[in-house]
Amino acid sequence: MLLLVIAAGWGTPAAARQVEQLAYGPSAACRPADATNWTFVQVQPPRSAELGRDWRLMIDHTRFSALRIAIARTNGPPLLLGGRTAELSGASTLGNRLVFAVPVAPAAVTRICLGFRDLDDLSLMRSVKALSPAAFERHVDRWLVLVSAVCGVLFCALAYNLFLMTWLRSDFQRWNVVWLASGLTYTLFWTGGVYLFAPGLDGALRVRADFVLVSILVGSATGFFFDFVERGKMPEGLVKAGLVCSALIPLAGALAALDWLLPARPADLALNVLLVISIGLVGAGICHGIRRGSRAVWFYLAAWTAPMIVLMLRVGRNFGLLSQSDLVDMASFVAIAFEAVILSIAVADRFREFLRQRDAADAERDTLRRVANTDALTGLANRAAFQARIATLGQHSGADLLIVDLDDLKEANDSAGHDAGDALIIEAGRRLTEAAGGRGLVARIGGDEFAVLLVDEERGGLPPVLELVGRSGGQRLSHGGQLLAIGLSGGLSSWTAGDGSPDRLAKEADLALYRAKADGRGCWRAYSSAICDEQEARRWWITQARTGLERGELELHYQPIVDLRTQEVSYHEALLRWRHPERGLIRPGEFNQAFDDQALSLAIQNWVLEVALDALQTGRTAGELKAISVNFLACQLQGRRAARHILGRLASRGLPPSALTVEVTENVVLGRPGGPVVECLRWLRKEGVGVSLDDFGTGYASLVHLRELPADVLKIDRSFIAGLERDVESTMIVRAIVSLAHNLGRKVVAEGIETDDQREYLRRLGCDLGQGHLLGRPRPLARVAAPSRNKAA
Repeated sequence: MLLLVIAAGWGTPAAARQVEQLAYGPSAACRPADATNWTFVQVQPPRSAELGRDWRLMIDHTRFSALRIAIARTNGPPLLLGGRTAELSGASTLGNRLVFAVPVAPAAVTRICLGFRDLDDLSLMRSVKALSPAAFERHVDRWLVLVSAVCGVLFCALAYNLFLMTWLRSDFQRWNVVWLASGLTYTLFWTGGVYLFAPGLDGALRVRADFVLVSILVGSATGFFFDFVERGKMPEGLVKAGLVCSALIPLAGALAALDWLLPARPADLALNVLLVISIGLVGAGICHGIRRGSRAVWFYLAAWTAPMIVLMLRVGRNFGLLSQSDLVDMASFVAIAFEAVILSIAVADRFREFLRQRDAADAERDTLRRVANTDALTGLANRAAFQARIATLGQHSGADLLIVDLDDLKEANDSAGHDAGDALIIEAGRRLTEAAGGRGLVARIGGDEFAVLLVDEERGGLPPVLELVGRSGGQRLSHGGQLLAIGLSGGLSSWTAGDGSPDRLAKEADLALYRAKADGRGCWRAYSSAICDEQEARRWWITQARTGLERGELELHYQPIVDLRTQEVSYHEALLRWRHPERGLIRPGEFNQAFDDQALSLAIQNWVLEVALDALQTGRTAGELKAISVNFLACQLQGRRAARHILGRLASRGLPPSALTVEVTENVVLGRPGGPVVECLRWLRKEGVGVSLDDFGTGYASLVHLRELPADVLKIDRSFIAGLERDVESTMIVRAIVSLAHNLGRKVVAEGIETDDQREYLRRLGCDLGQGHLLGRPRPLARVAAPSRNKAA
């Protein structure tokens, strides 16, 4: 039964009277000797007989240092209750109340006087109630059930969120954990549940803690909202304002708790004002989030609808706009529990979204990793995957590495287009994978280069792969109506644990591959120390040749090419010589390993062209030379641009195109019909430059190729000339070449003529031109005789 509402708002209610002096009964008993800092209130006594004799007087638990209760009765002296705060722990009960048993029948009570020392403010008290024992028990039971349920929900939610934070941490989760912890603690403190665990935390200390806890509760909830809603769904200014407010609210709560330093009423007012501001900011944020399609804001809206309503009711009660009721307080904690459940669901949803995003990111990373380690053309592993696999070989007992290279990729690209070249690469990768039988790693590590890496028990799959490489020379691939050669060359290196570092495998396999190509391609070679020695020699010659070119140690000698019928010199061939400081004058055959370096070989050949043309310009003026032939590499004859460059070098010296003959070997042009080399030669021949096919008969020429080649001259290799008359097959080959060339309208040059019999026999066969020591040795320009005097003896 409500006796008197003490505080319904910020103003002192009309029914509450502060009594300075009481002239009779309870007033005198309630008033202490020293009334300084005391506040006295007189309330009407209960009149209901239903309360019974041992009824309960229930008073708000607020901040004061001592309480004096004087109950005047019709018979006997006043009943005095209360004491200092520390003496009232036994009087505390759930619902944030103090309860006192009054063994006086309600009809016998004439007046009740309450005295508070160091009271915050009279307006901060809610009510004073008189309850029967049964009603009091119901009050305790209601609050006990409420506290147990709310604390159970909050504790489970806190444990759940802490568990989630072991997997994923974010700012909004931290805010939520703070909110749950402060909500659990606030529930225990405000309701008085903390009495069950720590009876000493009572009185003003507990009330002060309530201010701090409720401010942390609201502040963390505000911070959670502005961190939980997706970025970009609210204006940045609003987000910043909300986060600032979430920090100011706990500060205001701490100031409100400092009642011994600051006036309680203004501090409490400031806290309530900030609560109102936070409600406004959150409401604005919800509106923006809904308008911008936020998913998270709907969870927050569902969670905070009930707490916001209760919070507004409590603020309205604090401002005196609503009457006092325990239902508002009880609803507050129910709302907190409800919010904890909904926000835990929201966090779980966000966590699920994070997991989905993480899974998507992992899948994307896996895809990127797979793409980064997969060759786009063949679908095989690429160089990065191969190198990563090589790096792990130290964990194994042994490994075999076969480096495989396509022999005719450039020819396929030149003759049938790059689609055909891609088809060759794809087919080579497929066949290697099939031969490996799914064992080991098959990777494309370069344009036309593959690697087959077999470790431990996988090494048993090596023989089929080697067999594939060994028999690849005769295999063909049909593409676009054309048959493309699919020849492979391979270099093999093996490693066993304890036999040095596995890092050497790739280098040794490359050296073995180089040897296989030098041995004619379409085969494989295993690494050996001899190959290593050759490689060292190759590197030595490359270094020496580069130095020799820079120091001017290279020079050209000129050998005459003679008309076998008239014995006149038709032209001279420019032959490269190297005057080595230690080895003397050496021929290209002795340092041909230096030409394995493409950049160096191109630099040397460009030097040869420039020096030969300078010599031709000088020799024509002096009457020593009238025309020359120069050996060219394929890299010098790439299309019309190369042809224009050669013609430009002739024109810059005032030389006619007919003064130059371009010599190429069969291997430079054969198998490349329609390629850039053939295109360049045709352009040069069209402009008047002679084209000579050197070492004819030693390559893989066919009649079809010979018909298509833009050659004026065929040079018979010296190996056939040396066997004339002694070797029937050589004689027949020379006769056939001369006949074939004449039938095709080509001239023939016989190389390596050493005897008069050879010269005479070739002349009888109808050979047009001859070259060899019998007819003239290669000499420097200063020693070349004038053409008119240069008749072979």
